[in-house]
Amino acid sequence: LYKRWMETPKKWLENRSPIEHFKRLNNVAAYMTLFIEYIKHDLTIPEPLLDCIVEKKDQAYPTLLNILYAKQPDDMDKDQFDYLLTCSIDLINEMEFEHPYIRYIQILSQVEEYHDLADALFESLKHVLFTEKNMRELLITAYKDPSDKSMGRDCILDLLSYYECDPEIIELTLQRYAEAIPEDLPFVLTKLAELQYEGVIDLCREAMKHPGLNYVDYSGIKYIIESITGEPEPETRNFEA
Repeated sequence: LYKRWMETPKKWLENRSPIEHFKRLNNVAAYMTLFIEYIKHDLTIPEPLLDCIVEKKDQAYPTLLNILYAKQPDDMDKDQFDYLLTCSIDLINEMEFEHPYIRYIQILSQVEEYHDLADALFESLKHVLFTEKNMRELLITAYKDPSDKSMGRDCILDLLSYYECDPEIIELTLQRYAEAIPEDLPFVLTKLAELQYEGVIDLCREAMKHPGLNYVDYSGIKYIIESITGEPEPETRNFEA
């Protein structure tokens, strides 16, 4: 239905279809202006417009980079700007052009909640952990930055956990464990398990005794042990009281 509507001529477009209208513009600056305006007014970006941007990728790519390095404009709220960044990342993916990975680390380290933008950044970085030069070092430096938001810092730690058995990253994760509040323990212990830290089972059993732990988090930690040992872990606490 949507495709048929886009292909049907409209009187207000001088009897051209929306697809024909966008193609007739044939101007990257106009395409990028419309791209931003649709987001600014909380409107769905038409697929034909995105297709036109990708077709003009050599000219559109520098503008997308400028967007990713820009500060939030005064006439956009945070959700709109985050969506603009997310769409820009998606377009660069479709264009198969180089991503500005250092900028992605900077943005990811400052996220305050896990949403579509954080996911787009995380997935882009995950794919180049072992191919992009100095990625491990860049991530460690970002993780140690005291200006990081707590969620952003954990997103960086999540990426670092792909470097299995890395002593420096294990030490950073153990420090995160030492400062973790009860609800964060399953996440941190999962990262230690993924890093193949040999003492993770002992830490899990220690964490299961934490008085502030709820049943869901207790069960999550118990599952980490069982996934490593392949055997049922005895219940050591009663949460029915």
